[in-house]
Amino acid sequence: MDSMMRNSLERWLIILKKNDLDMVIGSRFIEKQGFQSSKARRIGINYFTGLIKLCTGQKITDPTSGLRLRKTYNSTVCQEVS
Repeated sequence: MDSMMRNSLERWLIILKKNDLDMVIGSRFIEKQGFQSSKARRIGINYFTGLIKLCTGQKITDPTSGLRLRKTYNSTVCQEVS
């Protein structure tokens, strides 16, 4: 893992803990620089962005991003709930 990625993950972890979030998702599209996907892919991303907003009320700018940091839960508690 390079130092840029490590710094990003450390920053995300602070945000996750400080705001008591369940997940942080990286977006390639907040700034109009670097990676820009094909028109067909953007249509799909916009579809999923709209669907997520409709279901949750939250705007996710890049729902197809694979860059995610999730809070983990105690497996014993999860087993008792399920």
